[in-house]
Amino acid sequence: MRRKKRNQPRKWRARKSARFNDEQAQKIGERLEKLAERLGIPYVQLTTDQILADAHVQLSPLSVQVEWDDAIAANFYRKKQIRDVMNHLDVEVIDDDGNIVRTKAFFNVRLHRPDEVEVEVNVDVDVSLEDEGDGSLRAYVDVEGLSENPEYRHDFVKYCEGQMMHFAKLVRDFGEAERFKKILKAIDNYEKKKPKKKPKKD
Repeated sequence: MRRKKRNQPRKWRARKSARFNDEQAQKIGERLEKLAERLGIPYVQLTTDQILADAHVQLSPLSVQVEWDDAIAANFYRKKQIRDVMNHLDVEVIDDDGNIVRTKAFFNVRLHRPDEVEVEVNVDVDVSLEDEGDGSLRAYVDVEGLSENPEYRHDFVKYCEGQMMHFAKLVRDFGEAERFKKILKAIDNYEKKKPKKKPKKD
């Protein structure tokens, strides 16, 4: 993506599943631009510490996006550490040809029947199932559960499709389509062959 000199303010937008809306995204983006300008940076290149320092300012639009209750924030951080463990754990399995292969051990899935899930705790903390902000609850399932449960497998395929489309858009947005043209062509062909969604009946 070629950087052009801006003659008018940028339009900032909230990405899907963001905890803020487009109006808040505009204020956050403008704040980050001003922060970079104040620090003497030619374009928005900021560290997490620099952004967090600005969030401490009560009038900053970033302030409301940060949890300032230390007890709640500590629990959020511990959950992040658990996610880090689950996302970096591999397991050896035997494939259909009898070969031992190493693969990702757990996948984060949307629970289709969350009422069947029990949460056991031995410590005095507020424990709840993961809510992704859209009302859906999520949990980790191992590779066998992902393979055997058709609902989880369907969600996994949809996730992979989303990642492909995100990759394609990113590559095109940043002017690297030529470098990845074979991959992009394969993605485009896959999209064309995909069954079209049936319109919902009233």
